Amino acid sequence: GGVGKTRLAIQVGYELLELYPQGVWLVELAPLANPELVPQALITLFGLPDDARRSAWMVLADYLREKTTLLILDNCEHVLAEAAALVDAIVKHCPRVTVLATSRARLGLSGEQVMSVDPLAVDSSGGPAVTLFLDRARAVRPDLDHGPANRDAIVTVCRQLDGLAHDRRLQDVVREQHEEQEGHRHHRRRTQAGGQAHEDHHGESHEPADLRDQRGEGRPDAQ
Repeated sequence: GGVGKTRLAIQVGYELLELYPQGVWLVELAPLANPELVPQALITLFGLPDDARRSAWMVLADYLREKTTLLILDNCEHVLAEAAALVDAIVKHCPRVTVLATSRARLGLSGEQVMSVDPLAVDSSGGPAVTLFLDRARAVRPDLDHGPANRDAIVTVCRQLDGLAHDRRLQDVVREQHEEQEGHRHHRRRTQAGGQAHEDHHGESHEPADLRDQRGEGRPDAQ
């Protein structure tokens, strides 16, 4: 997970909006703990009433039969069999409906077209993964520097992320590095302040003599 399937699917949906008069619909399957709730997720999304006389499949088929729409079924892998059955039924009974599914595994349906989304490339000079990292990281730290001093560190981070375009992981890493850098700066400030205080302390040990000398105390001609 985390390779960017959802983001890519949503972008495809945006670009194809004009081709689907009845809209593009995102069906998020990740929250479903019970695979049997896959059809219900669509019924809830479309706001369809429950019908005890018909199965959820029939309710959906009747609703979508004449519609020209794109359904994006996101994260099918943990409900794969049920998602595949749903897609198969929709494709057979609703010829104007297109289904785009994201999953770590194929649905295994006849006519299924598979597009693999691989991790982005990372090399010593950067690469697509570094470009995406900087784009996401600057959302957290707009002042992030990509100069020679930071290039190796950023490449290392991208390799640790396996070139995956996962926003939360990127943001976590950037935030951790930022906190670590702030800790180092704070430590240096404390060290510098401690050194100054040490110097001031020694200065104070001589200050009374200097003050007494300025007041004329302790000198033979002060009487």
